[in-house]
Amino acid sequence: MVRPGIILLLASALGCASQASDRSTLPRPVDGLVRYDATVGFDLEAGGLNAEVTLRLPSSEAVGDTLPLLLHRGLTVQGALGAPARSHQIGGSDFSPAWQLVSVLLDGPVPAGADRTITISYAGKPELPGDGINAILPHRIELNLDSQWFPIPARIDHELVGVLRTRVPAGWQVASGGTVDHADGAVVVRLQVPQVDVAFTATPGFRELPGRQFTILYNKAGERTARAVLVAAENCAGYLDGRFGAQDRFPGGRIVLADRPGPGYARKNYIVLSEVNPDSTESLHNFLCHEVAHYWTRFSGAMSPDYWLIETFAEYAAALYLRDRIGQAAFDRRLTIWEAGGRNAGPVWTPATQMRQPYAVAYRRGPYLLAQLERRIGQGSFDQFIDGYMASGIGRTRSLIDHLQRVAGAEASAWFEAEVARDSRMAGEAVP
Repeated sequence: MVRPGIILLLASALGCASQASDRSTLPRPVDGLVRYDATVGFDLEAGGLNAEVTLRLPSSEAVGDTLPLLLHRGLTVQGALGAPARSHQIGGSDFSPAWQLVSVLLDGPVPAGADRTITISYAGKPELPGDGINAILPHRIELNLDSQWFPIPARIDHELVGVLRTRVPAGWQVASGGTVDHADGAVVVRLQVPQVDVAFTATPGFRELPGRQFTILYNKAGERTARAVLVAAENCAGYLDGRFGAQDRFPGGRIVLADRPGPGYARKNYIVLSEVNPDSTESLHNFLCHEVAHYWTRFSGAMSPDYWLIETFAEYAAALYLRDRIGQAAFDRRLTIWEAGGRNAGPVWTPATQMRQPYAVAYRRGPYLLAQLERRIGQGSFDQFIDGYMASGIGRTRSLIDHLQRVAGAEASAWFEAEVARDSRMAGEAVP
């Protein structure tokens, strides 16, 4: 997951212009969230879009006189306005040549605690990545972070919530992690669960299969597959919510069974699957439990050296479901995968680590070390450790190590700190 939040979007008929909205109702940013109010139109035949997006950023952002945003290079910025904004400049992005850096120049430094609110308008035809996911087509719109169609802070270290308005052709449905309503002929999507991007699917002809926690949206996949996915998702949500949701209950979500090739992906309560084997019970539960677990993991930034935490703990939470509900053998199969995949991954984290570590670190080496830790401190203390992480919103490795010391003592935390810093590029490791 890149996990990988914000409001999920929708489709419009042919190139709709922006629709006025009451910017005064845009909520103040809290807890480091970026709030947005956006109106978007799509030209489905040409594959283009036009948008007007108001962003209200937390006071910690843009402490100087420049606010850097990322946007796809195929989109032309027509203006960036607001009380603190006077102009904008366009440059290249270090993250990807497909993205541009939009530097909004402010009227000098903004005082701490003051709102940083800007409105950016843009239009064009983005050159979408060849991932099989992102598309603006007459029969489907599907967009997420990889298309960079929506402006976000350049460090990719904030989550977003907000409101998006657009129009959709008759008979189309919109899938997202937010609520979907209709007002004045437009679709209104409101997202209250923070996400790293604006991700959505819009298409005609979805069938719905509702459950207690999830609704499955599908078409060609068929009802048998949809029911298998619903059962697994409900099982995962019930187990994880019962374990981690005492203070923050899982709000329910949607799963799209996409009629396309290419990979699946997920946001906290919005999951897209493209290839599903309804008979692969263990793998289906492992994937869905991992993604549902992300509802409780704390986003630290897409490129942060602490990013390993969210994937490692989601992976381990999924394995706990397998152990508790399917059996020890299922857990042991995950352990074998972790050991083999993480053996040559290198250090997980050191105080000097500056960037996000590779896949093998977060998805393999990290959960393998959690298995070692559980055996070392015992299941009772380990349950306190992982439950505390998921419930408290820990987002930094240093804070995690301090949490472990409070739960299991100085020896355990010192051992764990040494292990996450150790270079694992050697053969023959085994769980003690």
